[in-house]
Amino acid sequence: MCAVLMDPNRPKWKLSNPYAVTTDESEALSAVRGSDAYCSRVEVHAKEGFVLHHVEDAVRPNLVGVTRKRWFSFEGPNRVVLRIDAPELAPPVVEGTLTWERVVR
Repeated sequence: MCAVLMDPNRPKWKLSNPYAVTTDESEALSAVRGSDAYCSRVEVHAKEGFVLHHVEDAVRPNLVGVTRKRWFSFEGPNRVVLRIDAPELAPPVVEGTLTWERVVR
């Protein structure tokens, strides 16, 4: 599984060529701060109600090799809610959830 998350409001680079890579350090930092991505092998523990994401590649290099636990629940036929396991939360955060919804067109 791969996930890519972006802040759609992050500042655009000042370059006129959309394929060029910026050499401006502050622009490069804004791109990294406004995005996150990782790929993982997922292990489902259906009876226990959680999945394990074994991170194999990530924008944040320290996540590679980490296993992330997510507790899951279903809200109707098209939505799954993943609750982040408590040891992963950094204070002052006390709860974190991810909601995935299948959009039927």
